[in-house]
Amino acid sequence: MSTKKQLGEQLALVMQEVIASAVLTNERIARLIGLNVVDFQTYGVILRNGAPMTPGQVAAVTELPSSTTTRVLDRLAPHHPLGLEP
Repeated sequence: MSTKKQLGEQLALVMQEVIASAVLTNERIARLIGLNVVDFQTYGVILRNGAPMTPGQVAAVTELPSSTTTRVLDRLAPHHPLGLEP
């Protein structure tokens, strides 16, 4: 029978494997559709919001600096079928 410590160690290992797999899958998907990871994740934030977002809203949710948010939105604009709110 496993001890609590052993179970904790096993859980930590499994969590690390899941996180690593998710990060690598995220990278592969982003490359597949021609985006970098930050742009891909930001695009996901916008899509999940379900309504247009201002750059300030995107920056607040992603916690990216406003200058980075502006560059990300400029790169994403051609990919968004409905456009992004200025």
